[in-house]
Amino acid sequence: MTAGPQLQVRPGQPPVVAEFVESSFEVVRAKRWVGTGSFHVTGLSDRDPLHKLPVVEQLEAALYTDALVTLAPTRTLPPK
Repeated sequence: MTAGPQLQVRPGQPPVVAEFVESSFEVVRAKRWVGTGSFHVTGLSDRDPLHKLPVVEQLEAALYTDALVTLAPTRTLPPK
């Protein structure tokens, strides 16, 4: 399974590096529960207006417990 691009930020002394990194996400083992989910945003703020975006489509929800996963970078995406 390949996850979408992730933003990787390396703070510290200048220069600060921020880059998009494509990653692979593999579930090695886990207990998986599936069902109808719901979406709720906490901490409503005008500075971060995520709560104002409409829900386009509600998808199946999954909960993984006792999971062993591998998340690894596959490539760094070039800046545009």
